[in-house]
Amino acid sequence: MGWGIRLISNCLDILRGVHKPSLHTTHSGACPRRPKNGILYLMQKQHLYTGAFVAFIIFIIALANQGSEAFIFRLIRFVPFGDKLGHFFLVGTLACFINLSLNWRRIRLPFAHLLLGSLLVAGVMLLEEISQLWLTHRTFDLFDLTSDLLGIWLLPQALIRAGRGEFS
Repeated sequence: MGWGIRLISNCLDILRGVHKPSLHTTHSGACPRRPKNGILYLMQKQHLYTGAFVAFIIFIIALANQGSEAFIFRLIRFVPFGDKLGHFFLVGTLACFINLSLNWRRIRLPFAHLLLGSLLVAGVMLLEEISQLWLTHRTFDLFDLTSDLLGIWLLPQALIRAGRGEFS
């Protein structure tokens, strides 16, 4: 659990523009250099964390597709709205990881500037929810999709605002 708290702390520091000195040196081995922008400091480890979280999500989806009675699914059934909360936080966290890995890149549309990572995650999760129409152990649920989309939209926005210090 400690690495997760360190990751969130590092993400918030970077979003606030607080840099930690880089351990990289110039070719001559002279003085240390700092990254040009704060997000580069975390990028090397960030891709590892993002990949690990994507693998975890794929593992959970694979278990659900097989109709598994894993401990996590039994636990979720005992928590009120556990399934919807799980969708909200897991998919929202995935959107945060993907957006961070993509350097919070935005796509300009005539009506809004949308986060590229959030759009990618929304598209994949929409396809995943629709695919449940053809799986015997799964059922399509519009409320699950709504929870996914709320997490994809709200959690990255909360992380951006926390990085700006708007919640302090």
